[in-house]
Amino acid sequence: MIKSTTMIQEDKELLFKDISGRISYGLRVNTPYNDANLIGMIKRDGYSKGTEYIDGITDKQTYPITDIQPYLRPMSSMTEEEREEYHKLCDSYYGIYFNSIDSIDWLNAHHFDYRDLIPKCLALEAPEDMYKKNKITMIKEAYCSFEVAKLLKEKGFDEECTHYFTYEDDELIEYTNGVYSRNSKDCHRCTSPTHQMAMAWLRERNIGIVPEIHTTQDPKNYYWSACIFYLNKPWDILHYVFEPSKNVIDGYNGVIEQALKYSLEKLI
Repeated sequence: MIKSTTMIQEDKELLFKDISGRISYGLRVNTPYNDANLIGMIKRDGYSKGTEYIDGITDKQTYPITDIQPYLRPMSSMTEEEREEYHKLCDSYYGIYFNSIDSIDWLNAHHFDYRDLIPKCLALEAPEDMYKKNKITMIKEAYCSFEVAKLLKEKGFDEECTHYFTYEDDELIEYTNGVYSRNSKDCHRCTSPTHQMAMAWLRERNIGIVPEIHTTQDPKNYYWSACIFYLNKPWDILHYVFEPSKNVIDGYNGVIEQALKYSLEKLI
């Protein structure tokens, strides 16, 4: 494991940026106690002015980013079949390949180390069979419910999203066709961002949400809580929400929904 004292802020930001693009693809990480599935990342201001905390949320507990190392595949381990698939998604100019949005997403989905985190000791080389397709547990990226999406629109959210709600013949329809849309472009649509996008939008408005997993005496039972606070006063907790669930992912998504709803209704 990496010792906290050796990781500079630049490394923390690089690791946070890299991991954030991989979470929905079933990323495995090493922690001080075991290997785990990473299901979320949180960035928040510290108690002292100018300090910042970045935490990783696993299906077991929350760790500071200095205690997490993702398992990644070296670029040199790419097979010919994978390389051909990857190049089809790249932009090319006279036989020279350049990464596109689609090719970067493909690299994230297959957990290739295109930022060279392994040589920097920020990541570990994944065992050969760790990310075989039949072994990957995909984590479905959670999008805001219609109730939360509607609140976001009312409060001025206008970021580009690939998911949106609209009414057709008085029936509420959810579109997930990958076409970017904004609330300002069509008054009849209500865009549905991911939970991470919605929390980032709230952070820009000085509102932080930090989820935490809790275990009980029964190791099969978990519950989630989330605290809500102003980023410039992280010690002053405004509200707590709770979500009991035997399913770790459902519990996490449920408590984030509750926290978003409260923040939009009460704080903006």
